[in-house]
Amino acid sequence: MDFRLYFLLISLFTQNAFGCYLNQKVISLSGPITMTLEYLGLTKDKNLVAISKFHKLSHKFEGEVLAGGIFLAKRTLDKYKEGMIFFDKSKDLSRELKQAGFQNSIEIYTLGQNPFQTVKYTVSALRSILTNCDSKIAELKSFLKKTKQNLKIPKGTYYFFLGKITQKYPELIIANDGFLRSLKALDSFATYKTDLNYVPWSKKLIGQGDRYFKIGLFESEKNQVYREKNKKGFWNLSGRGLLIPGIRQVILLEFL
Repeated sequence: MDFRLYFLLISLFTQNAFGCYLNQKVISLSGPITMTLEYLGLTKDKNLVAISKFHKLSHKFEGEVLAGGIFLAKRTLDKYKEGMIFFDKSKDLSRELKQAGFQNSIEIYTLGQNPFQTVKYTVSALRSILTNCDSKIAELKSFLKKTKQNLKIPKGTYYFFLGKITQKYPELIIANDGFLRSLKALDSFATYKTDLNYVPWSKKLIGQGDRYFKIGLFESEKNQVYREKNKKGFWNLSGRGLLIPGIRQVILLEFL
């Protein structure tokens, strides 16, 4: 048998036998990383030993669920010293990890990115600890490309409030963060005028009429994006992980 064909067959057998997996112990205190791992089907991998309780999964996690952040006890950190830890940008936690002697840690910083950029960034950050994941990553890239190409929204001005709209509007508007960056690239989309990511809103700057829409956005236990329409002109959107940068916000854009 030709040696090249032999090694090709061995490679294909290995990929099919073992599938996509983590090649070392991983602790994820990063929302974007945890959600990307979930999309790749890796949150049941035995090498994902701990995640933060603030990043809910669609299934029960079999590893340890940590309170997260700077409140982790030193004995908890010591237990995972040999693993690779991912955490969202934090000077305090970075200092704690250095003091605890962590050698392998990656700080995740997504400010200023749209959801598509964040997913690509997290995949890049994970690359060294992934084995046999090329086909899974190709599927993910295909989903990103399709969602981006199909992204459209009826012409209008949209105000996304941080929280559920009830008898009154939440105090803050999401103006430039995460998924808003992708929507603002569309000619049909307009929103609250400010350079800030989140801002207390002014009634004077909220337009009225058929082309002005008020939307409350908040986290819930639902795996799918759920739309609750209250009355003409405003509604609520809820779902798991919708406020976490990355793949869950791509799913939100797909829903819109």
